Amino acid sequence: MAEDARSVWPPELNAYSMELKFQLSAAKSAFDSLEAHVAKRKELGREFNRAQREDYLPPLEEERRAFYAKHLIPIANLTGPILGDIQGFLAAAGVVNSILWPSAKKFRETDHDVEDRLKRGAEIRRLLSVDEDSILKSRTGREEDVRGGFLHFDEMIDEFLQTHPSEDFVSFDIGSAAEGTAVKRESAVRWLDEDSLELWVNGRQANLRDVLNELLRTLGRIQLSGTVAFRMAPRRTGGPPAPGMALGAPPRR
Repeated sequence: MAEDARSVWPPELNAYSMELKFQLSAAKSAFDSLEAHVAKRKELGREFNRAQREDYLPPLEEERRAFYAKHLIPIANLTGPILGDIQGFLAAAGVVNSILWPSAKKFRETDHDVEDRLKRGAEIRRLLSVDEDSILKSRTGREEDVRGGFLHFDEMIDEFLQTHPSEDFVSFDIGSAAEGTAVKRESAVRWLDEDSLELWVNGRQANLRDVLNELLRTLGRIQLSGTVAFRMAPRRTGGPPAPGMALGAPPRR
């Protein structure tokens, strides 16, 4: 719960506070993995540049292909993990957004249920001192909403092909704007600056580090008091018992 509101955090919100804390952990884990993968990619790029300076390019085409494969394929192979890290991070941030700003749409509910959900979100934002213009708030359809661009990526492809009919299509470009290594940025639907971790999805922009800092600042205030259930269950295939653990919030009073 918020440090300045420990005495007023309602018990019925314990489940939401726990989920926010879990999503913060998931976001931080994905971001740490992203930083590690990006750092590895940059180091491989430096190794490639040193190799080009220290070893002349092989004169034969077959040798040159082998040289590029040795240095560039490991860089290319990091694209998938980096994309996975970003998607995991944005998914966690999206869950936080859905708790802080619940949907006003009806899902087989009564008007009263929707009203309660909106009030719950407003109360959580108040307890955590979250502003309405927070970077955590998704702005569907606007340039800041990179989460929407990742979620509805087929629409991003359609939009790109309509607005760039004569250009090459690049799904994901990673590079440095400062060093000029983002060679296909203008033709890329997704683009990540490996220095600032600024992400673009077909014109929608967000700095992932700024999003993480706001998650840490806001959700780091939550202090959990929960329950832990631990059980040893026999394996179906034999062998020693397998441990299971469940973390939960106290029951509502």
